[in-house]
Amino acid sequence: MKALKILATVLLGLLLLVVAAAAVLAWRFDADWTRRRIEQAVLDRTQRTLRIEGDFSLAFYPSIGLKLGKARLSEPASPQQAFASVEGAHVSVQLIPLLSRRVVVDRVELDGVRARIVRRKDGSFNFDDLAGRGGGQPGATSAPAPAAQDEPIALDIAGVRIARSAAVLVDEKAGRNIELADVNLRTGRLSQAAASGPLEVAFRATAGQPRLAAAIQLAGNYRYDTAQARYALSSLDLDVQGDVLGWQQVRAAVDAGEASFDGAQGIAVKSLVATLAGRLGQDALQAKFEVPQLAAANGGSSAANATGSIKLAGPQRQLDASANLSGVQGSAMQWDVGNLGVQWKLQQGPLASSGQLAGSVQAQLEPQRLVLSKVTGDLQLAHPQLPMKQVQLPLQASARLDWGRSQASGEWSTRLDDSHIQGRFELARFSPLAAVVDLKADRLDVDRYFPPSSGAAAKAGATSAPASAPAAAKAPGGASGEGDRIDLSFLRGLDLRGTAQVGDLKARNLKLNAVAAKFQVDQGRMEVNPLSARLYGGSLAGSLAAQADGNRVAVRQTLDNVAIGPLIRDFAQSDVLEGRGRLVLDVGTAGPTAQAMRQALNGTARVSLRDGAVKGINLAKSLRQAKAMLKAGGQETTGDRTEKTDFSELTASFRITNGVARSDDLDAKSPFLRAGGSGTIDLVHERLDYLAKVTVVGTSKGQDGREFEDLRGLTIPLRVAGSFEDPSFQLDWGGLAAGLAKQQVQERVEEKVKERLGERLGKPLGGKSLGDALRGLRR
Repeated sequence: MKALKILATVLLGLLLLVVAAAAVLAWRFDADWTRRRIEQAVLDRTQRTLRIEGDFSLAFYPSIGLKLGKARLSEPASPQQAFASVEGAHVSVQLIPLLSRRVVVDRVELDGVRARIVRRKDGSFNFDDLAGRGGGQPGATSAPAPAAQDEPIALDIAGVRIARSAAVLVDEKAGRNIELADVNLRTGRLSQAAASGPLEVAFRATAGQPRLAAAIQLAGNYRYDTAQARYALSSLDLDVQGDVLGWQQVRAAVDAGEASFDGAQGIAVKSLVATLAGRLGQDALQAKFEVPQLAAANGGSSAANATGSIKLAGPQRQLDASANLSGVQGSAMQWDVGNLGVQWKLQQGPLASSGQLAGSVQAQLEPQRLVLSKVTGDLQLAHPQLPMKQVQLPLQASARLDWGRSQASGEWSTRLDDSHIQGRFELARFSPLAAVVDLKADRLDVDRYFPPSSGAAAKAGATSAPASAPAAAKAPGGASGEGDRIDLSFLRGLDLRGTAQVGDLKARNLKLNAVAAKFQVDQGRMEVNPLSARLYGGSLAGSLAAQADGNRVAVRQTLDNVAIGPLIRDFAQSDVLEGRGRLVLDVGTAGPTAQAMRQALNGTARVSLRDGAVKGINLAKSLRQAKAMLKAGGQETTGDRTEKTDFSELTASFRITNGVARSDDLDAKSPFLRAGGSGTIDLVHERLDYLAKVTVVGTSKGQDGREFEDLRGLTIPLRVAGSFEDPSFQLDWGGLAAGLAKQQVQERVEEKVKERLGERLGKPLGGKSLGDALRGLRR
């Protein structure tokens, strides 16, 4: 009983002491003085203005401390510009230091915090001065630290709780804002030296483009010792759910047994597992990354094998990829990965791709640089429309990435069957993309690896189709449907320039050599200038332009000293013309498909050939038949590729309007014929309608010239019409008969006149012409 009385007496004394202390504290506490003192201390230390606008009083429950209502903290040296505000706060303090007007913080509870965090264009933050990094308002200087007699606030907080708060993160460097709402935070003990405790953070983050709307939660335990530069998180659990960077229904999680940084020992990670799931449109994504153990110290670093995998599944594509890292060594600021291996399988529509790459990686955290060296591997591509069904590409590459400056560069080379292709690239910036690309190949057969266009396929089918096949089954021009779609929208957003060189190139069955091009893509427009090559014994020089707006294309080309026959046979699969000379094109068009572009083709063309032939008709043979048998009316014959009409010169110019080329100045010459004419060439429906007027110039030289002395001066209309593949030729036989009859009548008249003159002169005139006889008479 005596002991109980003693204990009761002690407890009662303690209670009376607490009550007395509270009474003394309430009596000694001066709210206005304390408010002014705190505001002045903040201004002196940070050059920021603190305004405590709400109630400011002592609180005795649930702990002894300071309680205040609304308060506002400004930006440095900008009293009117808010940095942060709070609706209410409760700061628990230790009692005894307050009696001597010293404040030792025990616990901090904040409610309704609003903050505006800014990363400036130079990379600094608007809170750097508060974090002791000498930041703050640009141009401002930090106030000197107060002397010891300024009664500093001792930072030793048992815990911090923030509820119902929000923040705006303004990234002036990236031009992007992120809003944080429903921010709740709880910590254990915090101090200036060392502390440990639990950490819980939860908030919602939203942003514009790219869209961000996610709920984020973080839980774990922390410990740190600022004096020893030691920081660690254990039992880490991070969870993200929502829409992130265009992905919907994202659920990401990061779990780690421990992640730590030690100024002396470096970085250490144990049992790190990261998972990700989400959707992009109709595609579902699953990814996983595991690091069993990672240690990075100043004296050396190492890591157990790390693995990763990603799966993408959707109606249009299926991707299954994996990666592994081994032989990781280095230091806290520099890492060397002896081997990085990547394998993948991709199915996108009918296209299947698979491959593997391996190489070494060097990563430097300062400067922020990543180097991929000695990367080797191979890539397999398969498509049912590829002539060989499958292509395999061995690959060698290296790359350097400087993500601190958003720059990269690299080189690569590969072999495609008997083609050796190599390239290099330089990225001046990542977003928006700005790059320089140079490509070089010794030879390349594009037709071997791309399916034929619908027009070419339909033309090939038409060639082999039976004669009874209905004409309606083929679209105009041999193209099926609307033709191949052409979409130039990919040019938007690109800032690209570079060069391309190919030793021997085959494309659309055209054969070119020494192809060289310089290209630039900017603001949705691509220009290839100059574009040059050697082809068919001659040369090509000019430019090409394409524009995303309106899906427009323009071509300016000059083909000089080119053998036109092989060129037409290879490109148009048509054998109608021979000769060597010059072709000048200046055309433009627009449209969503190849067929629409043909219909919108406008411009000009000029052709000048020498020592050639028009195939499909032999005018000499036809005129010999005319002499043997003349009949009224016309007779139409289809072209015969074994027949031809030679010419020594041929020139013509064309005006192209909506896919139809018209010429009015044809001028062709041969040893015994001259031809002029006019007509149209319909490039949309691949048909022609041309009327040539052929004049016999009668000469004893050249092709069959001696046989046509008696046809000299006659002009015979020749109409060429029909499809490009099978044109018809129609001579006006009736006109030829009338001309010959007129000529025969004239010859009879001349014979009669010569006979009479001979009688008058008393001698026969023989083979003299009437003109010679008259001249002899004058003499």
